[in-house]
Amino acid sequence: STQSTGGLEIVKLFLRSTTMLLQPTKLNFFGIKRIIKTRRLHVDIPRKTGPKNTTPAYTFGDPKKPGIIVLQEWWGVNEQIKITAQRFAFAGFRTLLIDFYRGKIASNKDEAQHLFDSLDWQDAKIDVQAGIDFLLKEGSPKVGCTGFCMGGALTLSALSQTQGLSAGAVFYGIPPPAVFDTTKVKAPLIGHWAELDDWCSPDKVKQLSDDLTRANVTHHFYSYSGVDHAFCNDRRPEVFNKDAAQTAFDRTFTFFGSTLF
Repeated sequence: STQSTGGLEIVKLFLRSTTMLLQPTKLNFFGIKRIIKTRRLHVDIPRKTGPKNTTPAYTFGDPKKPGIIVLQEWWGVNEQIKITAQRFAFAGFRTLLIDFYRGKIASNKDEAQHLFDSLDWQDAKIDVQAGIDFLLKEGSPKVGCTGFCMGGALTLSALSQTQGLSAGAVFYGIPPPAVFDTTKVKAPLIGHWAELDDWCSPDKVKQLSDDLTRANVTHHFYSYSGVDHAFCNDRRPEVFNKDAAQTAFDRTFTFFGSTLF
């Protein structure tokens, strides 16, 4: 495992990542604390349908590597989710971070709730499809999707409503039934769930797993004891649990390594 947070160790991690992803990994995910500006590119991706002309997003990493679309929490595309997206790029993927709120960022829960309530889920599906098409056209051989909280719910929705995803990793998010049909999910997925979560409660997670099983969807769900919703957000000390979060990302890297490479 990589314990150092120095620049040299991060470079070594990036260069070795393709090989490491083919086996269970222990990458120091939370060792990367800042955005490296030269590795971030803002793009406006043309959309084929819908009322908006483009999908705003940030890209990280080598265009020829397998792609991962990262979907935001309800706060918007803030620095925390940008750093998360870059961490996936350091693990050997081409990463695309979609900005569903188009520049709006919540500074408190009331603002986040308002933005979340205003989200057009069908329009978000068009954004994700534009992202998939972009990554494949740019050279990624396969594309996966992952998201957190609202982004986790959007990941499940995208797995059932878009074309071209080869895998999905869901972090504590379940979409409304109107935008999610388990019978239309064709790609394998994993899910990470918090024992103390009152939004994605253990009962709801079990029901979701049962529905996926009946639909013959390959999936594996992990429950993390003693932690709460958003336990992977290292900018929220009241819920962040480093051990659980690191384990969740180790499993996610291994999963995407086996499904996308």
